[in-house]
Amino acid sequence: MYCSKECQRQDWPQHKSTCLLAASLMGDPEAEPPLQRHLRLWTARFNGSLVCATIVALELNAHPSNIDNFGLVINLRPRPHTEAGARFDLVSAVVTPMLQMYGMMGVAAEVTATNGAGNILAMHMQQREMLKRNTHGQEDFATVIVIAHNEGPHAISGAVEKEIRFKPIAVQKRMIRSPALADPTLNWYTSLHFQVQENIPSHTIQ
Repeated sequence: MYCSKECQRQDWPQHKSTCLLAASLMGDPEAEPPLQRHLRLWTARFNGSLVCATIVALELNAHPSNIDNFGLVINLRPRPHTEAGARFDLVSAVVTPMLQMYGMMGVAAEVTATNGAGNILAMHMQQREMLKRNTHGQEDFATVIVIAHNEGPHAISGAVEKEIRFKPIAVQKRMIRSPALADPTLNWYTSLHFQVQENIPSHTIQ
């Protein structure tokens, strides 16, 4: 099962592990409220952008252990757009300690009333260990939480105030070592903001 049709059209071998985990955390796509659906499509469309931003933001090239201690929290706000996967403005993206992210997932369980935070995080840790074992330590999942705040002039009428989505990001050591992502002058937030605002999603570094 794919996490979305958009993800299916991408290079499946490159992000199969991410899709399998994301699909296991999802409810029935046919019954999705609009804010949740837009957020799912957004995370699928900008998956490559999130991979690149996460690697640079967490400084995984210089500090590989940061993947255990930090994650990325993305805040979005609705905007009109003809592309179904581009209907959010990027408000902020912040490197966040993992303990704080665990607390946020507890809030997410209360807000969405879907899978409990404990189940999601336990599954995430199991999938991380399985991925590392199956790839002989060459791949791992980073932790990203994407929050869609239903506010502003383009708020979706009748939708919930907030939608919180857990987004596992599959990263590979060869990507982490890529010169394109190891450049110390690279401003990951500026790059991510431009890609989102201009609807130019990045492709995963090969």
